[in-house]
Amino acid sequence: MGVAAAFNRLRSKIFISTVLFVIIPTIVAFLLLNRTLEMKIEEKVGAASQGALDLAVKNMGGMLENMMTSITVIMLDPDMIRLLKQPDQMDAYEKHQVVDSTIRSLKSTYLFNMDSQLTLLDWRGHVYTSWYTKGRTYDDFAAEAWFEQLSASKASFIWMDSFQYETEYDGVPMLSVARLIQTPADFESYGIAVVSVPEEELWSISEGIAGEMIIVDSEGHVITGGNNNGHELNQHVTNDAFLRDISNQDHGQTVAEWNGTKMMINYNTIDITGWKAVQLIPYDEVFAEIYSVRKLSIVIAAAIFLLFIGIGFSIADRVSKPLGLLQKKMRKTGNGEFAIINSIKGTVEISDLIGTYNTMIGNMKSLLAKVKDEHEQKEQMRFKALQAQINPHFILNTLNNIKWMAFMRDDREVGEMISCLAALMEESIGRGNDIISIRQEIRYIENFMQLQKIKYNERITVNYDIPEPLLDGLTIKFMLQPIVENCIYHGMKKTKNKCRIEIRARQEADAVGFIISDNGAGMSRDRLKEVRTMLYEGSAVAGPKHIGLKNVHDRIQLSFGAAYGVTIDSQENSGTEVSVKIPYQKCEEEERLC
Repeated sequence: MGVAAAFNRLRSKIFISTVLFVIIPTIVAFLLLNRTLEMKIEEKVGAASQGALDLAVKNMGGMLENMMTSITVIMLDPDMIRLLKQPDQMDAYEKHQVVDSTIRSLKSTYLFNMDSQLTLLDWRGHVYTSWYTKGRTYDDFAAEAWFEQLSASKASFIWMDSFQYETEYDGVPMLSVARLIQTPADFESYGIAVVSVPEEELWSISEGIAGEMIIVDSEGHVITGGNNNGHELNQHVTNDAFLRDISNQDHGQTVAEWNGTKMMINYNTIDITGWKAVQLIPYDEVFAEIYSVRKLSIVIAAAIFLLFIGIGFSIADRVSKPLGLLQKKMRKTGNGEFAIINSIKGTVEISDLIGTYNTMIGNMKSLLAKVKDEHEQKEQMRFKALQAQINPHFILNTLNNIKWMAFMRDDREVGEMISCLAALMEESIGRGNDIISIRQEIRYIENFMQLQKIKYNERITVNYDIPEPLLDGLTIKFMLQPIVENCIYHGMKKTKNKCRIEIRARQEADAVGFIISDNGAGMSRDRLKEVRTMLYEGSAVAGPKHIGLKNVHDRIQLSFGAAYGVTIDSQENSGTEVSVKIPYQKCEEEERLC
């Protein structure tokens, strides 16, 4: 048995159907649901963490602004200005009192609840601090890069992180801001003020925020890290492309790779300094519980998959065995052995199927006998029809002989009448096609009218209004000729006036509409009703007088459908108008019937 045959077996189809219509949709639905849930949780966690970060950034900004304000307060303190401007006019005790008073004032206001330290340097080599310098001298401070940078500036604050300038306060890294001390009147500088706080003060504000957090400056360099591991962070991420990308954005949230780890990243700007606070949350930590649920779901899905496979094969066995017996019997039936199944076993559906098969075998036997009888009858009818064709051909040949005898005796009128009659008869029996072109149908009418004009001494005129493209359309044979014949017969019967017949055709979307009208006697309302009843309801009330019209209508509907056919309208003494509608089918050049 080949691979294709194996896949066509019922058991294989049940298995494939189970996979395609149960397992795969379940897995796809599970993945979509899981992804949707993951996105929703990501959105919720992101919104919550972004809100917490925004609050932390606001508090950090307030803390940094208080540090900067503290220096401004020092600039406005006349005692501090005198200390820096004229240190020689104050003794050591007075200097200590001024510095101590300023520190207490700031710690009770702007530096409240902060473990802050103050450093003052004048231009005369004096250093005043609130912390133990461990032997550092004025020259040690002056040798720092920030000292030279600040000395050259006019009124700018300079921030110093723990990597560029490290004060020593119990070995704790400090974050410092420095500025020149100037008088508002003349902007003359008298020294430098530095306010420092431990980095722990900055991170205490962000306690409870998930993950880690770093502070980067406007150029993307890391100032400090929330895990007190700033030096290591700086070495790895100072030139990170992501930090450069967010340097021009105020705030945002994204998911990206960070040092090889997938992170949910939130960031916001500390307005007072232009720094960015960047929160890093490991993606796996956010979705740890979801991953556990996902693993459990996969196990459950696998169990369901195996269960469906077992059920599917069980059903296949129960169905395939009785169907196998039915298959063998049907093969025998295909070979001409019409044998019924005596033993009926299986489910109700299978039993009904086998019972139906037995009934079908009985019906087939009866039908074959009936078909055999009908075939014999058709052969007899076909023989008779072939015999019947001999008579019209005999008459056509006889008419042709009479036509030439008339021409030989110079009786052209009789010859032309016989010639037109012969042409009509030849077209009716010649090709055997029921579908012809409209152009051929018009030729039938022209031959027919040639006979009628001779009969009625030119009292009949026919006008054609048919666009040239429509002449290549298809129609059924002798569709218009019986209608024209009715116009002559009924129109000329009650009047001595000339009979004028008009044949118009127009294309209407995918159909062709013909209108055949005359100026004959018309008919009364009662007569028109009788004709319509005969036409549409198959009634014979109107007798054989309109059998041609009924024949045309029936042949159109048999050929093209109930949407097409003949309609008639008439008024007494005003003529009759017959409308014919057929589908538009163009006659191709290669079709012989055209």
